[in-house]
Amino acid sequence: MQHILGTTEFYGLEFLSDARALIPRPDSEIVVEMALERISREQPAFVADLGTGSGCLLAALLANRPLARGEGVEASDAAATLAGENLTRLGLADRSLVHRGSWTGWQNWAEADLIISNPPYIASAEIKGLMPEVREYDPMSALDGGTDGLDAYREIIGLAAQGMKQGAWLVFEIGFDQKEAVSALLDQAGFDEITCRKDLGGNDRAIAAKRPIV
Repeated sequence: MQHILGTTEFYGLEFLSDARALIPRPDSEIVVEMALERISREQPAFVADLGTGSGCLLAALLANRPLARGEGVEASDAAATLAGENLTRLGLADRSLVHRGSWTGWQNWAEADLIISNPPYIASAEIKGLMPEVREYDPMSALDGGTDGLDAYREIIGLAAQGMKQGAWLVFEIGFDQKEAVSALLDQAGFDEITCRKDLGGNDRAIAAKRPIV
């Protein structure tokens, strides 16, 4: 339906929505809430969204933190274009940019006060069991998280543990059954203050962790 209409609402904002990126979903709003709690309204901040897709997470953060600036990181040229269009139409282009490329080649890890991500987290074998409107119309690159669904988390957490500045936050969307696995990855990488939150359906959906100050 969102593809037919061409737009969808997320966190009180209207986004262009088409086959170039994952459709923004209400469950992801809890991820935004966890991130906003970790960014001051009174102080400038730099936030990044890894695998930004439509740009919905980044735009929601910037719209609610007018002193913040941000960068979306997106490997798909098509999705990066969509994110840029959404940031522009929402009046956020002057405080944001979109890096076209993988997060493995992104250079601003040490600058970010907060990194948010809704990475692909569906186990490869489970893709065929998804609802047809997801399986057949959302980009596969935004869904398939590898054999156990954790490939992107391992990669991002490994890079963040090496490159993020001390005291910065990492906030993920997770699958309903991934709380323990992602928490363990964060703990093993040295992150602390690991917190999980449920969505409106009662499923584990968002997890936040801090790179400690040592």
